[in-house]
Amino acid sequence: MKAIAVCGPFGAVKEQCSCLYTMTMAERGFITLAFDPSFTGESSGEPRRTASPDINTEDFLAAIDYLFMREDVDAEKIGIIGICG
Repeated sequence: MKAIAVCGPFGAVKEQCSCLYTMTMAERGFITLAFDPSFTGESSGEPRRTASPDINTEDFLAAIDYLFMREDVDAEKIGIIGICG
């Protein structure tokens, strides 16, 4: 099955907009994953509320790795949505 990972704008948490995107994509047949970037929301680590494009890229790679390992996801059909930053 096709899958998509979604992360919101810098400084936002997944409940602010990523979940809206994932719910809409799930309705269209995707397995979806909304996540908070490192140091934000439910993600752990210090310093808190830090935005970094490099770290955000690593976060997306980790999300793709997670989806890739799921048996119900077609590894050739994984996408991402980055909202804003």
